[in-house]
Formats: sequence, structure tokens, C-alpha cells
Amino acid sequence: MISVYGLSLRFRCNMYSKLFEQSFIKDYLAANSRKDTEEVITSKGVSITFHQAGVIELIPDSINSDTCHLILSCSYVKSDTSHLQIIDSIISDIAIGFQTLKSRCLVILQPKSRSLNDDRVIDEHLNNIIEAFWRDTSKNQRRHVDISPNNHPSIYSTVAYSPKVRGAVRSSSLFSFIESSHIDAVVLNNAPTQTLSWQIAQTYDVDSIQIELPTDSYNTVRHNQGFELALRDLLSNEKSEHMPKKPKYFRVTRTIVKQHENFKFLFSESLANFTRFKHGEVFGMDDDKPLMAKNDGEAILYPDASVDIGESAAIMVFDVLPRIEEGQLVYD
Repeated sequence: MISVYGLSLRFRCNMYSKLFEQSFIKDYLAANSRKDTEEVITSKGVSITFHQAGVIELIPDSINSDTCHLILSCSYVKSDTSHLQIIDSIISDIAIGFQTLKSRCLVILQPKSRSLNDDRVIDEHLNNIIEAFWRDTSKNQRRHVDISPNNHPSIYSTVAYSPKVRGAVRSSSLFSFIESSHIDAVVLNNAPTQTLSWQIAQTYDVDSIQIELPTDSYNTVRHNQGFELALRDLLSNEKSEHMPKKPKYFRVTRTIVKQHENFKFLFSESLANFTRFKHGEVFGMDDDKPLMAKNDGEAILYPDASVDIGESAAIMVFDVLPRIEEGQLVYD
């Protein structure tokens, strides 16, 4: 057993060293990732294609009409990628054959400057890669999951944000995945947002969701396990063995837009996301106009009084009980 295990370890290291200097994400941050398109075939028949720096495609040895075609976009702020250790681990395990791959997967790694207003863009080259990835595939088998850092204090450690577009992008299967991931809270947007998940849903008319994961080391391990297990099951096309957990659902009630330079909130900058206010409670001032809760229990997300005039200074949300109708998640 020891000798076999030792041979296995040597195989893992040798296979992995052919693909990366350190790992997919570490190579990208160190500017050591491949710049040109290159394809590597693993011992399990998985094709790993490096399209450009920070973009990698994983293709199983066989594809059929039931194959899921998943795009995983991964963002980080100021080189903090602790919440993306899951992705590094999964890519490593696929490369060495420890993770079964039955789904096609395109992984895109990009930095962004802020958590609320997403400044990532899909340039022409990346758009061509995405279009080629989803070409000749069924819409029902396409999915986009955007993994972002939750680096603002929050009552809920893991949060999913569902974009609002004209198309049907809130399938029951997507939210079954959310429940299997043990995501704590889901925010249902009611208007266009400056997020990559909205761009993808709007442009390609596919199921799209943004998932915020904690970045501190304790919460990264403790709260991200459900998501990792669900993602591994999705990639291997296996039914989750752990019990699903329903998240707390919220709908966006309004966006607070800064109108005057004399704008302030009447609470600490470290106030946690999803902090609730009583009906009529004043929590800020926009010049001489008081900002107050319109519902008892209305909660706030990402308050930032320092934004420019005309920008979103906060998002207000309230509880909602969604349901599934005709295969889509809806609410009143």
C-alpha cells in the first residue's frame, strides 16, 4: 500500500508540474501563466486548453446531449484569492485524475476594483472564446457561475446574487445547485446591474449567478465547503450526497443613488451587510433629505458614502418567498 501510494504521489507531482509552475491561480498572479493557446491531455483523457493568461478550458473525454457547459468566472480584489482556493484545488485534482470531469468548464480569472460596481469587461477576444465555448450547445445545458470575494462585513457569509434580465435565467436546476451549495442568502435583483453575471445573462440568455464567498482563512474553510462539494458534483455530473439547505431570499427594493456632495450615513462604515432597520428609521442624509427605511426590517447592502454623485451608495433589500413556476424561480 505504501509503495502504491508513493507511486501515486510521484505521478501527481509529475503530471501537475507539466501544467503549472505552482498552480493555475498562483501562476496567473505571478505572470507565469501561458500567454498562447496550448492544449494538454491528461491520463484520464481530459483536454486542458490554455486560451490566454487566466483563461483555461477543461473538456471531458466524452460529451453528449446531457453534458453541462459551465463557465466559471472568478474575480479577486487586490490580489486576495483566498476564496478561490477551491478552484485551484479542483483544477489540480482534474489535472491529476482525482476529480472526475463529465462537464465542460471554462474558467476565467479576472481582477476587479470593487465588490458592488463590477468593472470587469468582456473584450472581443474573450467574447470570441465564450461564443465558441457555447456554440452548438443547448441553452438548457449552459450555465454561468461568477465567484466573487465577500470582503465586506456581512451577517451572511455566502451570498448569491441573481441578475434580472428579460430572458428566463432563474431555472429550478440553478437554484437546486444553490441549495446544494449551502449558500446562506440569495438576493434577487429587479433591474440591470453593473455585474459580470448580468452581462453574461443579458448577452447570452443563460442561467447566471454571482456567488460571494468569504475571504478570511477561518470562514473560507468553514463556510465554503458546501459550495465546493456542490461544484465538484456538478463537474462530475453526480447527485449530491449531502442534504440541501434552503437559503434566505431577499429582493432588491431600491437603489440609493447619491444626489449631493453632502451625503453621509449615520452608522459606522463597518456596518454589516443585511443589517435591518425599523420602519421610518433614518440611517443617512443626502444633503437635507433624510434616508429612511420604507419597510420594517428593510436591510442594507454595501453602503458607501464616498461614491461619486450619481452612483449607487447602497442597495436596499427585503425578505421574499419565491416559488418555482414552469421551471423558473419567481416571486410576487
